[in-house]
Amino acid sequence: MRASYGTLQLLGLKPGSFPFSPKTAFFLVGEECSGNCAFCAQSAGQSGKLSRITWPEVDPKEAIEKLASVKLDRICIQAVKSHPAFREACELLPEIQKTNNAPISASMHIENLAQAELLFGLRCDSVSVALDCSTEELSKVYKGRDLSSSFKLLEELATKWPGKVATHLIMGLGETEEELVELARKIIKAGASISLFAFTPVEGTPLENNAPPEPKRYRMVQIALALIRKNRNASLHYQNGKLVFEVLPKQLLKPKDFQNPGCRGCNRPYYNEKPGGFMYNYPNPPDLDDALSILLEEK
Repeated sequence: MRASYGTLQLLGLKPGSFPFSPKTAFFLVGEECSGNCAFCAQSAGQSGKLSRITWPEVDPKEAIEKLASVKLDRICIQAVKSHPAFREACELLPEIQKTNNAPISASMHIENLAQAELLFGLRCDSVSVALDCSTEELSKVYKGRDLSSSFKLLEELATKWPGKVATHLIMGLGETEEELVELARKIIKAGASISLFAFTPVEGTPLENNAPPEPKRYRMVQIALALIRKNRNASLHYQNGKLVFEVLPKQLLKPKDFQNPGCRGCNRPYYNEKPGGFMYNYPNPPDLDDALSILLEEK
């Protein structure tokens, strides 16, 4: 089993402190992911890394014992794409629940309703189906799978377990803002939640030389998703695939709109960001003016 470096700090298993209050513990099970996501370190054989975060190996018994002494809003169990990893995650869930009563998310490759049924039967609070890409073409090129089939499964799960299904979307893989936002609208209408992430180039992957999304554009997409969460039929305007706001709807926005908006209680800090750099997703509620200040800067 592995844990994010920040989680190991939180549990007192690695040195270091935080400029914020961590609310989620992240664990990763499995080795040799059979997925082939072009943006992921796992597909490049870097089993100890996800995005820009390192995931050192940890003794499961020791980590679980440490969980008894920390207060958390959520625990996230992630698994690489493999049947052994799925089984390992299922075996891990009851052990964690013995020491910490925080809600648990299962973020792993789910192929059908039966697997989701098993995870919910093990008292998971939520499960996720990672779409990642915003178009069929990008999904086939960068994930090697159909977006339509993944979305259909997401819809089925969200219908059966409303409010307990999540997904991830990555901005910066070559989609237009319109494509991402309108897919997000369909996801929200289906009853699933979305964690929005910025593409992060990882050395050794096929996309290592690609650039992350422009901060201004990412903030615009966050605003659009916030409006859709408040009103699923919110009218949005695009020009050449880019969002256009004649007037910034500041009165409709709240600081939490610029945090990770996926599973409740997850604040996943520095997943996309370097400390001191632009905060794509804030770990704690930011000052609203600070969050929007990037939109006022000249190009």
